[in-house]
Amino acid sequence: VFMIGMKTMGSNLERAAGSSMRTMLAKVSNNRFAGVGIGAAVTAIINSSSATTVMIVGFVNVGLMSLTQAGAIIMGANIGTTISAQIMSLQSININMAAVFSAVAAAGLVINMTGKSGRSKQIGNILIGIGFIFIGLQFMSDAVKVLTADEVIAPKLDALFLSIDNPFLLFLIGVVLTGLLQSSAAITGILIALAGSGLITIEQAMFITMGSNIGTCATSLIASMGTSTNARRAAVIHLLFNVLGCAVFFILMLAFQKYVVEGIIFVSGGSVERQIANFHTLFNLLTTLVLLPFLKPLVKLAQVIVPERKKTQKQGD
Repeated sequence: VFMIGMKTMGSNLERAAGSSMRTMLAKVSNNRFAGVGIGAAVTAIINSSSATTVMIVGFVNVGLMSLTQAGAIIMGANIGTTISAQIMSLQSININMAAVFSAVAAAGLVINMTGKSGRSKQIGNILIGIGFIFIGLQFMSDAVKVLTADEVIAPKLDALFLSIDNPFLLFLIGVVLTGLLQSSAAITGILIALAGSGLITIEQAMFITMGSNIGTCATSLIASMGTSTNARRAAVIHLLFNVLGCAVFFILMLAFQKYVVEGIIFVSGGSVERQIANFHTLFNLLTTLVLLPFLKPLVKLAQVIVPERKKTQKQGD
């Protein structure tokens, strides 16, 4: 239900806002700060950094955008995608969010069934998707709580999840799962459901979240296959940005994990769900701030990794 909600909301948001979003992206200036802002805004609206990155690869492929412009927007997309985690973390507040958003889904169904225009049906589907996301989160949380209340199963679950404390393994889990699901937001939602039932700690969630940022690059890399050299370079910039960001943060986490965790708890309070969402946002914000000044070197590195294709010589030359 959760995954259906993610897919329904994301695809209909993209259809409803797609043309205006594409126009905005195509007109982005060479100002890297404007690019980051536009990338964050577009991704927050369509709720998918993967969709934004795929659009960027397409624009670069047809020559509508330079690699520097693409790089700035991709960095912004990583910030915009954190809005999903912030919304899903509302599950932790003392309101039955599933009940509230069940009503939202019901309203969306009515709009979809009674609406005559394509736009109204898209709006209805968006509301249905939002409702399904929170209903799915509630289903996951309730199912996990039943298991954690079982005297036989609960100790085994605790032993299974809490025994995975190797940061590199947790990071790899985030990479692999996100690569398979092609949605870092989905992984964050699952982490929030598990954390709400006490099955994973904030420390575990942090390393899995970092890994999910690399796993989400799979979509843009796949989309760049068979495209122009610059389009493939744009996908590589996305990968380089996330790999370098994760490398910096991973080292910081290993060296100062206690202080990072204390800072996140201080900002977020006792809710582990809020702590995960805020870490996700903080991680992407700081990664962008650190790497934005090095955007041009990133572009040059991508050009080295993906060189120009050699033109085939004509016979007789």
